[in-house]
Amino acid sequence: MIYLWFVLIALASVCGIAVVSGRKGVIDLGEKIRIYKPCEDDIVPYRGKKLILITIICFALALAMQISLYKNTEMMNFIKLYGLFLIVMCAGIIDAKRKIIPNILIFAGLIFRVGIYVYEIFLAKDMKQIIINDAIGFVIGFVLLAVVSLVSKGGLGFGDAKLFGVIGIISGAYCTYSTLLMSLILSTIISLIGIATKRMNRKDAYPFGPCIAAGYIIAVLLTSY
Repeated sequence: MIYLWFVLIALASVCGIAVVSGRKGVIDLGEKIRIYKPCEDDIVPYRGKKLILITIICFALALAMQISLYKNTEMMNFIKLYGLFLIVMCAGIIDAKRKIIPNILIFAGLIFRVGIYVYEIFLAKDMKQIIINDAIGFVIGFVLLAVVSLVSKGGLGFGDAKLFGVIGIISGAYCTYSTLLMSLILSTIISLIGIATKRMNRKDAYPFGPCIAAGYIIAVLLTSY
């Protein structure tokens, strides 16, 4: 029975990812705040065979994540890490197509974490340890990458740093470190393959969001949290 629920949740997750990642139009609410809205000319970022392939991949990953988390962690961690999975998947798909990680996803992640904090304040056994762990994750994820983004003058997008900040405060220090390590390894492999096949040179930039999403999924599937 539990696996039937996993299938239904996976289907709902795929629909949610499709809706969120399909938003093309961007409204500027200020110099730094952007949200997405539907755009009549291109609601779905992928079409045809690509859309079918991505749908199948998203469904399989959603199912695999649920089964792995169900077997390896407690319910609250299940909710946190699976919710974060949905956020990074949307970010990865949007970044791959639009080369931007919208702030609406960052806001959604922060609101999601605040909601979990409200629950943990009343029911968590060691709230102090949770906050320390999240703070370390935030430093690893956001502060470190924000410095890299500033030093590299845009070599690493600030949106990537903000996404890692969300990963840090939701998943904690160890998962953030593992995700960062896996993301960098995947990014390096992609760069080497691109250079070897002459599809890119050393100065070419490509979206880091998909590497973050893949790195997070690998980190969670290979490790118990």
